[in-house]
Order: sequence, then C-alpha cells, then structure tokens
Amino acid sequence: SSSITIQVNNISLSQSTELSIYNLMGEVIMNAPITKEITRLETAKLPSGVYFYNLTVNGVTIQSGKLIAQ
Repeated sequence: SSSITIQVNNISLSQSTELSIYNLMGEVIMNAPITKEITRLETAKLPSGVYFYNLTVNGVTIQSGKLIAQ
C-alpha cells in the first residue's frame, strides 16, 4: 500500500499530536501533525526500506515502532 493509517483514540485538538518517521540513520523523513482520530498519510514517495516512527503528544512519545515500505 502507498499509505499508512494512524488511529489515535481520544484525541483533543488542544493537544499537539505529531507523527515523525525516521530512516535507519535517524534522519527525519516525514513529520505530520495528527488532528483527527483517523489520519491517512501518503507514503508512495518513500523509497523501499525500513523506517521507524514516533507518535508524540505534547512532545511526549506515546507510541513508537517500525515501518517497512515496499
């Protein structure tokens, strides 16, 4: 798929929620504000490979993990 779907329960517009995607060298590839409970991000321009992500609320990481782009 050329997109990812992010679901954040109980999101509040007063909170700053952001998704950051990093390459294996730790460089930020994408930063995207999350403003709805379900957000779809296009990833078609990402080269194939392994990436890491952090989901933060008010600067605090609430979830992190690994993505594989094909």
